[in-house]
Amino acid sequence: MRYMGPHGPGVTRFWNEQFLPRHISHNLDRSPCYGISHHATGIRSANECRYGACGAVPDELVTTPPASTSHPPRRRYAVSDFTGNDCSRSMMDEASKRRVAEK
Repeated sequence: MRYMGPHGPGVTRFWNEQFLPRHISHNLDRSPCYGISHHATGIRSANECRYGACGAVPDELVTTPPASTSHPPRRRYAVSDFTGNDCSRSMMDEASKRRVAEK
C-alpha cells in the first residue's frame, strides 16, 4: 500500500490506521512486513515523498484497492529491523489473541 506525504507521524498513522488493520484482517499478522521509502525530503518536497508498506502474502491472496500484489526485482536492498511502536505491537498482539480464541 502506498503513502504519499511527509515522513514521520504520517507514516506511523498510515501503518496503524490503514496498513495494519488490512494486514490483520487477512490473517497475516504473523507474516513479515516491510516499509520502503522511495524518496527523502532532500530529493523531493515533503508532500511528494512516497512510502510503501508491504507484507509477505500467500500467492493465492486476492487483494482489492488500495492494496495490490507485486514481485520486487531481485536486487540488493538495505534492510534494518524495526519492532514498531506500542500501538502497532498492541494491534498485532490483539490479532494473535483473537486467532487463538477462535480455535
